[in-house]
Amino acid sequence: MDTLEVELSRPIGEEQIDQLDLFKSKYGQLRENWLSLEMSGANLSGWVGLDQEGKKSSTGLGVDIHRLKGLYVDFRHFILEKDLVCFYKVRNLVQSYAHESPAVNCLESIKKHWQRSDKSTKYSDVSTEELIDLTFNADVFHVRDKAVIQSLASIREKVNDSLRHHLVVSSVIEKMHALEKLAWVIEPLTIDYQKIRVPKCFA
Repeated sequence: MDTLEVELSRPIGEEQIDQLDLFKSKYGQLRENWLSLEMSGANLSGWVGLDQEGKKSSTGLGVDIHRLKGLYVDFRHFILEKDLVCFYKVRNLVQSYAHESPAVNCLESIKKHWQRSDKSTKYSDVSTEELIDLTFNADVFHVRDKAVIQSLASIREKVNDSLRHHLVVSSVIEKMHALEKLAWVIEPLTIDYQKIRVPKCFA
């Protein structure tokens, strides 16, 4: 792929560089977690159908649902608004320093990839973020809040737990592609080398 290096429109500081380095590190942890799950048999090739109760179901992910908790915990950083590595926070940070049109076009494309990678609404009528949040609260942190329990019960009327986790993991993997692209864009950037890279097609 032909690439283009784009100099930042204004100097970026060490604090912001540290934040971007943390983003890259957290993405690396998430990627390694998924690769480990794949080596253990995880895959997204199952089909969706109806179970004996008439609920939408899937054939599973190839690993025990409990093995997915680590993946969810690693991914959650990127959707929490207060987290330093929140996708939108990091993407907007880069945008605030990169005003040249190739950078703007590339970052906009990455944002759209993130937004369209929602696999949940087709089957559960809730967004990926909502489904992930419910899954975290119910399955990882075992929150007993009445609203959480009611929301999860409503989803379980439509899809079983196997499909719920399949939808969450599918969306996580799709969003990982957007994270990978953003990490790639900022890879060259250091305090002494204030340039990012973008595919030449965005020039």
